[in-house]
Amino acid sequence: KEAKDAGDDSDINTAVRLGFSVAFEADEHRSLVAHKSPQWQEWDGGQIGGRPSWLQPKEIPLSGMKCEVCSEPLVFVCQIYAPVDEVTPEAFHRSLYLFACVSKECANKSEGTVKVLRTQLPEENPYYPSKPEEEVNWTKHAPGSWDVNLCAVCGQRGKGFCSLQQKHFCGKQHQIECKKCSPQSTDSKAFFPSVYTESELVVEEEPSAKESKKSLESKGIFTNDGNDEDADLEQEDLNAITGAITSEASKDPTTIEFYARIKGLPNVQDQCLRYMRWPSDESASQANMPLWMRSDHQPPNEIPPCSCCGEGRKFEFQIMPQMIHYLMQDHAKQFLEKGRENTEQVKEAIAQASSILEQAPAEQVPPELAESKEKAVEAMRSKLMDDNDGLNWGVISVYTCTASCCGDLTVEEGHELGAYREEYAWKQPSLD
Repeated sequence: KEAKDAGDDSDINTAVRLGFSVAFEADEHRSLVAHKSPQWQEWDGGQIGGRPSWLQPKEIPLSGMKCEVCSEPLVFVCQIYAPVDEVTPEAFHRSLYLFACVSKECANKSEGTVKVLRTQLPEENPYYPSKPEEEVNWTKHAPGSWDVNLCAVCGQRGKGFCSLQQKHFCGKQHQIECKKCSPQSTDSKAFFPSVYTESELVVEEEPSAKESKKSLESKGIFTNDGNDEDADLEQEDLNAITGAITSEASKDPTTIEFYARIKGLPNVQDQCLRYMRWPSDESASQANMPLWMRSDHQPPNEIPPCSCCGEGRKFEFQIMPQMIHYLMQDHAKQFLEKGRENTEQVKEAIAQASSILEQAPAEQVPPELAESKEKAVEAMRSKLMDDNDGLNWGVISVYTCTASCCGDLTVEEGHELGAYREEYAWKQPSLD
């Protein structure tokens, strides 16, 4: 294939590739990312946030992804295009999808709160043209062409149709969310708490420590704003990236090594992804992959084998904590807007209470009113905190089947995941 992808590297076992979030410049840019376009020669890297773009559009999972710990719906985090046609021709196209639980109660759970799906296709398939440059009006890559309805909120399979809203939904929760959050006018863009900010995932090889800042900027990923302080990342900046470091964590050699790896290279502190498919033990050790954030909460030495074919699984990529920052852009804007509204409410409540306290005789003032300021502030603080959805991790490491099995187009009827297969993910909690 002419286009690069996350796994396109002849020396993949020794090279680490980093993924960065790139904001969409326009709708045209957005339409070319992931599998929204049938022009597969242009596919590269992947997608962060938004709604999944299904590589195999006909046999998508029968139900929305659910957390194995709390049974709440998982949110879509990202997808990566990583063919392995050198392993099997059935994986000429291959994509990995990651979903995560946002419940606060699951923040420190390492297993069951993240789900990773893999699907793949041979070069000749019903969904994408063999010669995309010759096709203009191709639509078979879209789920709708195969009578597959998607949830209007999350983009997973729509299991029911709401006659009132005239939309399909994966379940009751997203039906209610859509009704509650849809804008009143067509000029406004809907904000759904279950959908996170969408951006392009662009992948480049990790630079060596000696590579100059200028050469990195020439690749188009890093911008030079004239501030050379970025090249020497301060400790407080790293704290903001990876979570507050406790005094105990600051003594952890694994945490120190994690920080040193990010700080030691110029302009890579905003990396969202580290990719190194199926490295040998020696090359993994040399590259420090996975790059753990802490010495505890690490997976067992024996990673469970592939549940489909029994072959072993090996490390392929990890999601970094920096990705949360880019996923939360829309949520942060909503938080600030609510904060402004709540500030006005607090001011009004305090003003009313102050007026009563100043004008009424002391013996006529109810005792509880005297503390109204503190109560008003605390109530608003609690409300804001309740809106925090708990999207949180240190790193998420993903291990995939080294045979890249189950790649044919035959799908068992009623198979819950359709043409998709589940891989193994381990979430290491953040430091805070």
